[in-house]
Order: sequence, then C-alpha cells, then structure tokens
Amino acid sequence: MALPLEAKFFAQLDKHSTALLALAREKGGKMREKLAPIMHTYDQAEDIHMKRTSILKALIIIIGEDVSNLIKEYVDCQEDDLQGDLELVTMAVFSIGSAGVRCSLLVILVLPLKESDS
Repeated sequence: MALPLEAKFFAQLDKHSTALLALAREKGGKMREKLAPIMHTYDQAEDIHMKRTSILKALIIIIGEDVSNLIKEYVDCQEDDLQGDLELVTMAVFSIGSAGVRCSLLVILVLPLKESDS
C-alpha cells in the first residue's frame, strides 16, 4: 500500500508552521539578518507553496545548514537543466516556477543512496 508521503509531509509542515515561524522570528543578531529576507518573502507571499518554501528555508538556516545545498530553485528552466541536477542529489527540495508568476511547485525528492560496486 502506497503512503501519500508528500501530502503527509505538507500536512505536518502546515501543522507546525506557526511554531516554526515563531522560532524564526525570535532569533536575533546575525541569524535575524540571514532570516530577514526569507521572513519578508513569507509575509508577502499569497501562495501556499511560496510560504512553505520560506518556512523550509528558515528552518534550514536555523539548524545551521546551507540553503543552497538543500533547496534548488528553478525559474523558467528547461527539463534538461532539472534532470541533470536530479541525478546529482540524494535529497533536495526543488522549487519550480515561472518568472512573473507568484506560485511555485514544491517537490520533495529523496532518492536511495547508490550502492557502490563491489
């Protein structure tokens, strides 16, 4: 039986988004500076996918990771561009959209690790 993992993930993210936002907004100093543009994007966004992307970016920064390593953003990209990056990652969040459009498709991709040749 297949589990609706994407729907389940987003339901849990939505459930905890208020607490995650509060955590992000209470940070000070350099962390606040890093989070400021992300919080601004969240506050201005009307699309749920943009809001979710902002929450995930903030969480990644809070835990001390580099957003560019885990979130890949594509605007008006070709399928070949995306396919090449898909082959290089084990886990990533892909945000796919079009220029001038205020929505994006958020895709969680988790691929199994490749077994090394024995």
